[in-house]
Amino acid sequence: MRNASDEYLLRPLWGRLLGQPAWVLCLICYFVLGALRVVGTLGQSSDRLALVAGFVIMWCLPFILYSRTGRQRCGIAKIDRPVWLFLGPVLGVISALLIHVVGFGFFGTTPDNWYVTVRTSYQADPRLVESSQLVQFLVFTTPAVIFSPLGEEFFFRGMLQVSLSERFGVPIATAGTALAFGLVHLLHHGLGVGEAGLQLLPISGSLWVVLMAGVSVLFALVRAKSGSIWPAVASHIAFNIGMNYAFFYLLP
Repeated sequence: MRNASDEYLLRPLWGRLLGQPAWVLCLICYFVLGALRVVGTLGQSSDRLALVAGFVIMWCLPFILYSRTGRQRCGIAKIDRPVWLFLGPVLGVISALLIHVVGFGFFGTTPDNWYVTVRTSYQADPRLVESSQLVQFLVFTTPAVIFSPLGEEFFFRGMLQVSLSERFGVPIATAGTALAFGLVHLLHHGLGVGEAGLQLLPISGSLWVVLMAGVSVLFALVRAKSGSIWPAVASHIAFNIGMNYAFFYLLP
């Protein structure tokens, strides 16, 4: 059943046509987008475009499903405290480097290190392995600062968190969004497909989910303190740059 908040979050068309509250529609979108990410990360190399498609859909969803007021509630609005355009990226880089320290400290360069797993997936193309570190860094960092930061912030810290907060309150919404964000990143480390079939790394995979959930809380904090989604996007971009720097320059 819809409540009064959905009257301004959703476009009237979707409210009348679908008859579902905003948070239910966002959860449906989460599972559809998750399916695209499964295909894009665990499928064949030719399926990688499904991952990009998922991010592009995330870009578009606030403008398709949400009203102008709903988009403003998501933080697609003027920044109240511009200082967070500086603080957000600083915190993003620091968190990426701290996660590197944790992974290397616990797991070294074994496959249980999440950054090793992601770097290995990057280097699946032998042509890139033969390139210099700088070329590899630029090739993989360029899409990493374009696609996921904007898409994931619009959807997770924007649509999903706002719709959940209207129904369940801010603390539960922040925790729920963090869990959803952490679990979807299990597809990048912790759950994979090898010669023996589906493979699970229960210990490091669980720790990776917890760390990514913590990163989600950080982005939510930046979004709340700044009054806008844009510093959270900037923080996410900086996190991805820091993460890729660790892949190519800090890991042995």
